[in-house]
Amino acid sequence: MKVINLKRHSTFKIIVFFALFALLNACTNEPEQGSTQWALGSAGSGQSHISKFEDSLVISWLEPLNESIGLYYQVFDDELNRGTRNLVASGDDWFVNWADFPSVTPINSDLWVSHWLVYQEDFLGYDARYAVSSDGGQTWSQARTLHENLLPVEHGFVEIFPTNNGFAAVWLDGENYAIQDMNTAQGTILKYAEFDIYGNKQFEQGIDTLVCDCCQPDISQDDIATYIVYRDRSEQNIRDIKLMIKPHEGQWGEVISLPDDSWFIEGCPVNGPSLASSGQGLGVSWYTNVNDMPKIRFAYFDHQDDAFTAELDLEEGASWGYVDTAYDPYNDNFIVSWLRSGSTGVELVAASIESSGKLNKESVLFSSQISYPLDFPKIEIIRDKLVATWTDFSDGMTLKAQSFELNELSF
Repeated sequence: MKVINLKRHSTFKIIVFFALFALLNACTNEPEQGSTQWALGSAGSGQSHISKFEDSLVISWLEPLNESIGLYYQVFDDELNRGTRNLVASGDDWFVNWADFPSVTPINSDLWVSHWLVYQEDFLGYDARYAVSSDGGQTWSQARTLHENLLPVEHGFVEIFPTNNGFAAVWLDGENYAIQDMNTAQGTILKYAEFDIYGNKQFEQGIDTLVCDCCQPDISQDDIATYIVYRDRSEQNIRDIKLMIKPHEGQWGEVISLPDDSWFIEGCPVNGPSLASSGQGLGVSWYTNVNDMPKIRFAYFDHQDDAFTAELDLEEGASWGYVDTAYDPYNDNFIVSWLRSGSTGVELVAASIESSGKLNKESVLFSSQISYPLDFPKIEIIRDKLVATWTDFSDGMTLKAQSFELNELSF
């Protein structure tokens, strides 16, 4: 019982801290005319994730549930009519972290996969658990551990996505920190595993043996391949962004370097990259802070040229990062969002970029009178609308979603 109580105490210390911080510091703007805003969770909710499936969005999040934490999701159709709130799972031993969030991912109309994080009993590490649904998210299997090793280290920052025969996952695995071997780099591995439609693991492998410890990787797919971007780490602590490509019937290819930053930083910046696919190429966004000059950067990878053909800096000086990227098929543009310091606090900004690298106007989606970002906002495109999620710290730490007409933003 003592262990369980400690776990509960650990989880709720995080929630109480953020809620008190919010009440003392936060004030947010009202929805713009022509947009719609929803409160998704109750007080204490956050850690959102958006999955796009066919003509709908599946938004998931965490919120307090009695003396535990629950993973919820809600489906929005192509008209942004929302369905009922659904509870996937709950627990009093969950690891709740502002930067390492759970997910609910539709693989097809029947097969869905969810994941969340749990403390190990000795609190020296945490594990990733997953469950599968064979009825479109209505009921869920018993949870299983995602990774093979149960070492007292980090197992998190998970991305789940479809394969031809089931689903796959990538995650950050700290197993090398527990291995006392002079020939093994003490650092985090980027792991990859495939599963069948029943959730049975087919294999697990490391695809990069030294990456940044707590920068979320990102996945995008199209008819050609699966793509992953992540923050790499050299033995000299250069932490730049890398791309890997896996054809749907092939293996992961060689690591491709993005336009070079050569950012030296000894600790993890907790600021991963993001990407989206247009079918013709990839738009990649990321944060860097070389020479104490924070920047939001963007690069376009052209499939025909098999190379990055355009790059630009979206912002310098005021940015916090925490980027997300979506593709707008109606205007053939990429939309990038990030957080920056504004005149009244922290702003969520979005900009439209053409594949040629031309930057169109940016638009402020949301502002909050807090001094430091405390969550990772997400964006996605559904028909002619941009949907964004973030935690509203003026409303008891409540997860919000808001839609914006793309033609009414100042792009």
